[in-house]
Amino acid sequence: MPGGHAAFIVERPIWFVYLLGKELFSRRIGLRAAAFTAFSPFLIWCSRDATDYSLLISLATLSTYFLVRSVRRGGWGNWAAYVKRRFFPLRLVYVQ
Repeated sequence: MPGGHAAFIVERPIWFVYLLGKELFSRRIGLRAAAFTAFSPFLIWCSRDATDYSLLISLATLSTYFLVRSVRRGGWGNWAAYVKRRFFPLRLVYVQ
């Protein structure tokens, strides 16, 4: 993976964790969770590895965010976004 692409994928879980924390609790909790995620040794290790773990972490976090959002707010658009983000990582893993 080129360096720029890997950096882009690694920073995404930080943003998605912020969104999830904000949706579940508050903006302050979302910022704290994002800070913990930014300094996570596992994510740092994934960013240095040439596998798709960072992308899977991003998609799993985003999928969880849309699940929480769908349960709280409802709407077909939220459920469609959840299903799309839920099954894409499976396809990514099994196609390789």
